[in-house]
Amino acid sequence: PHPWAIEQLKNNRDKIDWWGLSANPHPWAIEQLKENMRAARAEGVESKINWGWLSSNPHPWVIEQLKNDRSKIRWWMLSSNPHPWVIEQLENNRSKINWRSLSMNPHPWAIEQLKENRDKIYWRNLSANPHPWAIEQLKKNRDKIYWQCLSANPHPWAIEQLRENRSMISWTYLSRNPHPWAIEQLKKNMR
Repeated sequence: PHPWAIEQLKNNRDKIDWWGLSANPHPWAIEQLKENMRAARAEGVESKINWGWLSSNPHPWVIEQLKNDRSKIRWWMLSSNPHPWVIEQLENNRSKINWRSLSMNPHPWAIEQLKENRDKIYWRNLSANPHPWAIEQLKKNRDKIYWQCLSANPHPWAIEQLRENRSMISWTYLSRNPHPWAIEQLKKNMR
């Protein structure tokens, strides 16, 4: 949720991807989601919010929505959410853990689960995980790096790999990366 990216959204509202916005914890994004939800309720129509992506959003307002209507929880994406309340839900509902999504969760509890269940690591999503342990695994298993997801990873080591392998950058995924270098690349390559 980089300020420059938010400015682009504000200036191009007609191009907003509501699914992607549903995962964005930036205060401006949350206000847009609230407004959309209110308008949809008033009109008696379905909101543009994607509850799968919203389940991955750690913003406190989102957590309240999930607490208030647990039927909206999408466990496959909730598993990627590092919010403490979510971690408590995952601990108490282990059978609902989605290991693909958990592989991108940087919370220490999630990392412990991955350490104990290495056979369940989904390398594609681990490539997006900025936790130091995840980075160590990627360093040791470079053949398992998934460059598309690494493009979204703000960890300095991931950024260095992208700098050295520019042809491997996924611009779609880089647009999710808040690292200053990623933002500079997006600014330079905007059409």
